[in-house]
Amino acid sequence: FDPEASWADNANLDQARGLLAPIKEKYGDGLSWGDLFTNAGTLAIQTMGGPVKEFCFGRIDEPDGTGSLDMGPSPQQEKYAPCPVNGL
Repeated sequence: FDPEASWADNANLDQARGLLAPIKEKYGDGLSWGDLFTNAGTLAIQTMGGPVKEFCFGRIDEPDGTGSLDMGPSPQQEKYAPCPVNGL
Protein backbone atom coordinates (compact mmCIF):
# COMPACT_ATOMS: atom_id res chain seq x y z
CA PHE A 1 0.00 0.00 0.00
CA ASP A 2 1.12 3.56 -0.59
CA PRO A 3 3.16 5.31 0.57
CA GLU A 4 5.34 2.29 1.48
CA ALA A 5 4.75 0.52 -1.85
CA SER A 6 6.36 3.40 -3.73
CA TRP A 7 9.54 3.54 -1.62
CA ALA A 8 12.68 2.40 -3.46
CA ASP A 9 13.47 -0.09 -0.67
CA ASN A 10 10.21 -1.89 -1.48
CA ALA A 11 10.69 -2.11 -5.25
CA ASN A 12 10.11 -5.89 -5.43
CA LEU A 13 7.58 -6.14 -2.64
CA ASP A 14 4.87 -6.94 -5.20
CA GLN A 15 6.59 -10.28 -5.83
CA ALA A 16 6.57 -11.15 -2.13
CA ARG A 17 2.95 -10.02 -1.90
CA GLY A 18 2.10 -12.42 -4.75
CA LEU A 19 3.73 -15.33 -2.95
CA LEU A 20 2.00 -14.51 0.33
CA ALA A 21 -1.42 -13.70 -1.17
CA PRO A 22 -2.86 -17.23 -0.70
CA ILE A 23 -2.07 -17.07 3.02
CA LYS A 24 -3.65 -13.61 3.30
CA GLU A 25 -6.75 -14.86 1.46
CA LYS A 26 -7.02 -17.83 3.84
CA TYR A 27 -6.96 -15.67 6.99
CA GLY A 28 -8.51 -12.48 5.60
CA ASP A 29 -8.82 -9.58 8.04
CA GLY A 30 -7.61 -11.82 10.88
CA LEU A 31 -4.05 -11.41 9.56
CA SER A 32 -2.73 -8.02 8.48
CA TRP A 33 -0.32 -7.63 5.59
CA GLY A 34 2.06 -5.99 8.06
CA ASP A 35 2.08 -9.05 10.29
CA LEU A 36 2.29 -11.42 7.34
CA PHE A 37 5.34 -9.68 5.83
CA THR A 38 7.06 -9.34 9.20
CA ASN A 39 6.39 -12.96 10.15
CA ALA A 40 7.58 -14.23 6.75
CA GLY A 41 10.81 -12.25 7.11
CA THR A 42 11.34 -13.47 10.66
CA LEU A 43 10.83 -17.08 9.58
CA ALA A 44 13.23 -16.62 6.66
CA ILE A 45 15.95 -15.35 8.99
CA GLN A 46 15.29 -18.20 11.42
CA THR A 47 15.38 -20.80 8.60
CA MET A 48 18.78 -19.51 7.50
CA GLY A 49 20.11 -19.86 11.04
CA GLY A 50 20.06 -16.18 11.87
CA PRO A 51 19.20 -14.73 15.26
CA VAL A 52 15.50 -14.22 15.93
CA LYS A 53 13.98 -12.52 18.92
CA GLU A 54 10.31 -12.50 19.90
CA PHE A 55 7.68 -11.85 17.27
CA CYS A 56 4.44 -10.16 18.24
CA PHE A 57 1.36 -10.00 16.04
CA GLY A 58 -0.96 -7.00 16.14
CA ARG A 59 -0.07 -4.71 13.24
CA ILE A 60 -3.01 -3.01 11.57
CA ASP A 61 -3.12 -2.28 7.84
CA GLU A 62 -4.27 1.18 6.77
CA PRO A 63 -5.21 1.25 3.09
CA ASP A 64 -4.52 4.96 2.69
CA GLY A 65 -1.22 5.02 4.60
CA THR A 66 -2.24 7.84 6.97
CA GLY A 67 -0.85 5.99 9.97
CA SER A 68 2.47 5.15 8.34
CA LEU A 69 5.61 6.37 10.02
CA ASP A 70 7.96 8.62 8.12
CA MET A 71 10.92 6.87 6.53
CA GLY A 72 13.85 6.52 8.91
CA PRO A 73 14.21 5.69 12.57
CA SER A 74 11.43 6.66 14.93
CA PRO A 75 12.16 8.60 18.14
CA GLN A 76 11.59 5.35 20.08
CA GLN A 77 14.13 3.48 17.91
CA GLU A 78 16.64 6.30 18.30
CA LYS A 79 16.26 6.05 22.08
CA TYR A 80 16.21 2.27 22.59
CA ALA A 81 17.93 0.78 19.52
CA PRO A 82 20.00 3.42 17.77
CA CYS A 83 21.71 2.46 14.54
CA PRO A 84 24.92 4.36 13.70
CA VAL A 85 24.33 3.86 9.95
CA ASN A 86 20.70 3.67 8.87
CA GLY A 87 20.02 0.42 7.04
CA LEU A 88 22.80 -1.65 8.60
